[in-house]
Amino acid sequence: MAKKVKPMFLFVISCFITVSTFCQGVKVIDSTKSKDADLITTQDLNSIIIGEKSATFMGGDINTFRDWVQRNLVYPPIAVKQKIFGRVYVKYTIDENGKLCEAEIYKGVHPLIDNEALRVIKSSPLWEPGTIDGKKVKQSFVMPVIFLLK
Repeated sequence: MAKKVKPMFLFVISCFITVSTFCQGVKVIDSTKSKDADLITTQDLNSIIIGEKSATFMGGDINTFRDWVQRNLVYPPIAVKQKIFGRVYVKYTIDENGKLCEAEIYKGVHPLIDNEALRVIKSSPLWEPGTIDGKKVKQSFVMPVIFLLK
């Protein structure tokens, strides 16, 4: 007599197939070994462009930018009142001139906090662009912006 497969097992298998299909060609950064665990440098989801020198923000790394974003973020009062919180992922590109462009919500939570995360990211000052073989190149990033209620 054959055993019935539990629904949870089927769910886990289907998730694995979905994730492995989605992640083909995407490099996963091990968060236990990398200070840039939340950083994904890509030109598109099918190829990874990692320069010999990554783009830098105000002389620092991605954590310097993350700190700048947190200092300039304003939690929308209506979102606080409605108890809206979460992690908004914003995708953006640093072009060859160091200008932040092509900013968009990669994975949102709610329009109130999504729009605030996008507003702050788009207001970024100039960066020092990344380089490959000494040439300035575009680099794209996906960064989480975390909204927490106390």
